Amino acid sequence: MLRVYRPIRPTSGACVTTDTTQDEKRLFKGQNQAILTSDGKPLGECRLNRVRFSCNLTFMQIKLKQVLGLDPKKILGSAENSLDFAEFVSSYHYREIWLRPSRMGKKSRRIALPSQDLLRIQRRINAALLLSIRPHKAATAYYPGSSIIINAARHLRCRYLYKTDISNFFSSIDKELLEASLREQPFHKNPTMVDELLPLVCKDGSLPVGAATSAHLSNIVLKNFDRMLFEYAAKRGAVFTRYGDDIAVSSTQSFDFDEMDSFVQSAFTKYCFEQNRRKTRFLGKDSPKTITGISITDGYLRPTRRFRKSCAASVRVCEKYPSRYTISNAARIDGFLNFWRSVCPSDPTFRSIEERVRRLTIVADRDARENAVPF
Repeated sequence: MLRVYRPIRPTSGACVTTDTTQDEKRLFKGQNQAILTSDGKPLGECRLNRVRFSCNLTFMQIKLKQVLGLDPKKILGSAENSLDFAEFVSSYHYREIWLRPSRMGKKSRRIALPSQDLLRIQRRINAALLLSIRPHKAATAYYPGSSIIINAARHLRCRYLYKTDISNFFSSIDKELLEASLREQPFHKNPTMVDELLPLVCKDGSLPVGAATSAHLSNIVLKNFDRMLFEYAAKRGAVFTRYGDDIAVSSTQSFDFDEMDSFVQSAFTKYCFEQNRRKTRFLGKDSPKTITGISITDGYLRPTRRFRKSCAASVRVCEKYPSRYTISNAARIDGFLNFWRSVCPSDPTFRSIEERVRRLTIVADRDARENAVPF
């Protein structure tokens, strides 16, 4: 008899290798276990997220609440007579806010904030179901271990760069496209799992900006999109990456911009996305190149020239007018330096500015002690 721990899916497939087991093997922890005999039939029970279910159940028969370890409908409440559950969640468990634009010329962004109960359920969905589905290797956002630095590093030392953008990224991923993608995933054989999942991750028929599940679901939906563009670029000796809605294709050799742009547009049309033509660029070998806010022009990664000038100007103002080195300005400068440090900690300009900020902090602390009012 073999005791197996932490089975992901309690199906007969987990018992394939038990026929060759002769000796009895035991482990001593009592959580998440199934006792399997040499004839391949499971005995006892499995425990998954502290919810018990019989081992002879197939994955098709497991309910979403058993996988999550909680009952979403019980937590969120029941819908009124005139509303189905999806409309109820959209109406009563989201709060919409508008974010001000960070720069002139930008539009305000609408964010749908889920309630605390719904946010807890969405985080559990991420941990129990979605994070086990890896995105395509060209997708460099919204997954543990990915970052804008990794995204930019793949295009380092390129001479030609094509960039474009998906307009209204999350709202472009509608419920039908999401449902079709989820039914291709490992839990597609369960006829109710996807139907139970959709009302908890969608709002008004699309992915909401602000939901904890939207980011990783976008990677799942665009997996075939990423594969198509990755293979097309690879055949031409180019590198393709997608960071959220930002698409980049680079190469050390010149390639036909019109042909590339035409293929990307056809991919957008196939998946019902709208291309942002204002952000579509083709940069030649003599043009400065930035990807997701990181410059790759000098042969190594560093923040953009605009970012570096803004950081240096903030420090220079505080040096000239020490009274402006307030808590809010100090936090802003620290944010600049933390980002710069994560991108290029060995940059001589960064080292110089970091030392100037250190001296500013020493002077500010000394002045604060001298001006402190004794009790």
